[in-house]
Amino acid sequence: MLNDKIKQRFHMAVHTRLSLEEIIRIAKRFDLDIISAKPVKEGLRNSNYIITARAGTVDTKYKTQGNRFVLRICDDQTMTEADTVVRLTEHLYKNGFPCQKPVTAQSQRVIEYDGKPLMVLSYLEGQTIEDLSQQNLEQLGATMARLHQIEVPGFLRDIHPFGYETYRPKLEGVNHKFIGWLDQAHRYFKEALPNELPNGITHGDLWADNAIFDKYEISGIIDFESAYHGKNIFDIGQTAIGACRDNGEINYQKVQALVRGYESVRPLEDRERQLLRLGASHAAAVISIWRFAHFNIRCQERDNTRYGEAVQLSDSLKDMSNDEFMGNVFNRRDAA
Repeated sequence: MLNDKIKQRFHMAVHTRLSLEEIIRIAKRFDLDIISAKPVKEGLRNSNYIITARAGTVDTKYKTQGNRFVLRICDDQTMTEADTVVRLTEHLYKNGFPCQKPVTAQSQRVIEYDGKPLMVLSYLEGQTIEDLSQQNLEQLGATMARLHQIEVPGFLRDIHPFGYETYRPKLEGVNHKFIGWLDQAHRYFKEALPNELPNGITHGDLWADNAIFDKYEISGIIDFESAYHGKNIFDIGQTAIGACRDNGEINYQKVQALVRGYESVRPLEDRERQLLRLGASHAAAVISIWRFAHFNIRCQERDNTRYGEAVQLSDSLKDMSNDEFMGNVFNRRDAA
């Protein structure tokens, strides 16, 4: 099973370092008068700074709850990819979904800095909770269901940005046992998960570190870099394996709470319940792809085994009987 320490997203230092003077100059392009900035050490893909604007200069214009923002340098995205993230976040915000509000710079959603995309988003008050309670998970499930009910914008891609279709071409010519497993898993899930399953805006990476809670009430969802137009059960499965585990093992009481909260807003169809196990297995397989490409190829850590833990989790869910899974999650033993 996935190791809990690894689950904490491999906390690393900021990739792109900026001085306060540089941040002040950048922020002026967003019409923000910055007085302080603090790097956020957590994260893997991007460099983030919490910036504070002079009180009284931003609230009316941006209608935020305070004068703090997040300045993000997208170290692992193209300008087009970053623009899609901001456009989606803007779309969700306008539809009343609890998320950050993008800040524009002279009508630009994303600017280029040192050859990398840079964006500014409003700051969500609150914090992440590493060990989500059942109450937290019910709220998270209900919020996810709200996301799935929002109209899918036409610009949103229909493949996972870190999934098989995106990363398999980048692994061409790699001689490693993982490639064989990956190709076989892709064929399996393509046949096992029908295209016509209910779908919508899928966050794609809704683990505990992407949910913000303020005084134990959910205040919003962040980081839509993995979002795409996908199957709803992929999102539920992704959160089940990422936020519903204790000591590396799936806690099915927590999964029950997640699903209970979800169904309080959007009841699952019976075929979704029947295939949720494979949705979770598929989610673990996608995690393995990104980990292998990042650690073993990009970072050239040839013996890194982080991908293998996701492979093991994917296989264990795939091999579990549906009767057992349905009993664990829905207290049912009537699976097909």
